[in-house]
Order: sequence, then structure tokens, then C-alpha cells
Amino acid sequence: MSKLSLSFYTNIPTPNQDDFFEELSQVFIFNAIFYEKTESDRLWQLSDKTYKHVYLKDSKLIKWVQYFYKDFHFSWNIIKYSLNERSQFIILSGNYFALNTIIAALILKARGKKVGFFSEKIKEAYGFKRFVKRVILVPFVKLLDFMIFVGVCSKQSYSSLGLNVKHHVIIPYNINNASFKASNLNEDRLKQLKDIYNTNTHFTLLTSGALIERKGIDFTIKIMELLTKEHINNIQLLVLGDGPLKYSLQELVKELPIYFLGFKQKDEIPYYFGIADVFLFCSRYDGWGLVINEAISAGLPCLVNKDVGSSELIENYVNGFICDNQNLLSYVNAIKLLCKDKTLIESIRTNNLQLSEQMCSASMATKLYQFFNEKFKSN
Repeated sequence: MSKLSLSFYTNIPTPNQDDFFEELSQVFIFNAIFYEKTESDRLWQLSDKTYKHVYLKDSKLIKWVQYFYKDFHFSWNIIKYSLNERSQFIILSGNYFALNTIIAALILKARGKKVGFFSEKIKEAYGFKRFVKRVILVPFVKLLDFMIFVGVCSKQSYSSLGLNVKHHVIIPYNINNASFKASNLNEDRLKQLKDIYNTNTHFTLLTSGALIERKGIDFTIKIMELLTKEHINNIQLLVLGDGPLKYSLQELVKELPIYFLGFKQKDEIPYYFGIADVFLFCSRYDGWGLVINEAISAGLPCLVNKDVGSSELIENYVNGFICDNQNLLSYVNAIKLLCKDKTLIESIRTNNLQLSEQMCSASMATKLYQFFNEKFKSN
């Protein structure tokens, strides 16, 4: 039986998306269409791709819009590629109101292609903003043959707006979990980092994300203040990431054992997860939050704010704790428990490593292929 063919239209290549696309190319006849090579605030380095892909180039006319919406893309080439598209199935992602997305959807549907949209959770809106979202989304969703939701929370956010698609599947953001396994890390490099940060003598918390307000690094600093006041000794926080709030956040640290390590490339990140005891994620809001996948793959207990999409992966006492930024003691109490209960940490580690096998890029690629094969096999 011949393979199904799939094209994925998306903003730019990202490190973990690359992993997923490599796996998709193993099960589909696959092609990726990237609207641009990168965006203004992206610092990562990407490895060479083995899957088929093309880059469009944004029209100069759209540059002023990107000053306000960096992921708003339009290229005249989107018309050419949509008219010449040969794949059976098309997945669109990125902004649902971007011109590339709307134009591609209209042309591809007119050509009889099976078109779907890959979406994380839609941020809640009220009043006039909610009305505007519905005005844009209702006709757009009616165009679609299927939806791919990043999580249960994503599906619920569409349902809350009265938007439902007959065929849908949940495919969370995913990673190559093998890169986070301790057995795949260089022992000398791991030992070097453990020695630098004294992780053998300090209970080590780790957080990761851009140093912007939404990511809630200020909450992690307040949590460390509370732990210090309760005389929890030999505990430290490592912060991965960079951004405009770096210096103002560093000023909040004072004498606290908090270390800002800066931005790290994809191949460096697993080592920092490998020296940590607990992963802390206090983002004020995230449609998903891929760092939770990374922490799970490293076997770390995850303490995550309830407003983060990937919190749906966490079950209290099983693989971490769902906490509340409005009640920082929920984090503090969980950390105190984990500091004392090594058996619980080992149990969580086992559970997370098992979960990571189900959530990895290879598993998600297979799940997507099965979805298309079952729902559209007569086509």
C-alpha cells in the first residue's frame, strides 16, 4: 500500500519541530513549506534537514505589520505553491488570521485538498475581543476538513467559542525524547556541569524560558525568597534563557542562590535538565509549554502553573504537581515535599520516562498517520 502524502505549512523551522518533521517524513511522503527562515527574536541554530522543504520569503509590504505581530506572514509565492500542491493532506499552522494561512486554505480547498489546522489553545477573550475572534474563526473553521489540537485544552478553547470540526485528533507538541535520556549524555560533560554548579550538594531547581513578563520568572524568584525564609538550605535555582528582562530580574535576586545561565542551543539543553532535581515552570500563560515535555523526558518532577497548556500532562504526586501562581505556597510546599522524599522523586522519574515514550515525536507521527488512514481512507 502506498504512503499517504502530507504537506505542512508553517511559520519558520524550530528545533523540536524539526524532530517531528523528520519523523513525519518516515511515515508520509512529506513536504514542509516554511514562510520564512527565521523571525527577529529567534536565536537557535538548526541542524541540516533530511526531509523535503522549501522557504518562502515575506513580501516587503508586510514588514511593518510584523513590528506588531512577528509571526504574521505573507508571500506572493504562497499562491504558486498552493496552486501546485500535490499532497493529499495539508496541515496549516501559525496565525489563523495571517494572509498566508487564509490564502492557502482558500486555494487548497478549491482544489479539493483535505485541509486542516494545527492549533494550540486560544487565549480566552471577552466582550468585543471575543466577538472579533469568532468573526475571523467561524468562516475559517468551516473551511477545514479536520483539526489537530495541541492538547485537550486546545480543543476546549475552540468548543468554548462554539467551534467544532467533525474530524479532529490531539497531537501535542513533542520532542525527540532520546536526546534527554541520561544514557545518551556525555558523562564527562555532565560531571563538569555538576561540579560547576555543585549539584551533588545542592537540591537544584531548573526553569527555562524567554526572560519576558509572560514566562513568570519573577514568580520563581519569589518562590526562592519564600524557601529561604523557611530556612530550606542547600537549594538553588538555575535559569535557562535570555530576554529583555534579564537585568531587571537579576536585580531582584539579591543574595538568593539563583543563577542566570543565558540562552542555550538545543544540543546543550539536555545537560542542564540532567543535573537538576526538579523543573519549575511558572509561566503566566502558555498555549502549551514544550519545556514540560523536555522535563518529562529527563525524568524530572514538574511543578507547573495551572494556566499552562501542558499542565494537562501532569498528575499530582504521579509525575509532578499542578500549582497556582496566585498561591506560591503551592510551589513551596511541593518543593519541600520533594526535598525530603527521595522515594517520591524516583517514582516520578520512572513515571515520566514511561510517559515520554508515548509523547515522543515518533509516536505522534504514527498517531497522525493512523488518524488520516482511519478517517479518510475511502478518499
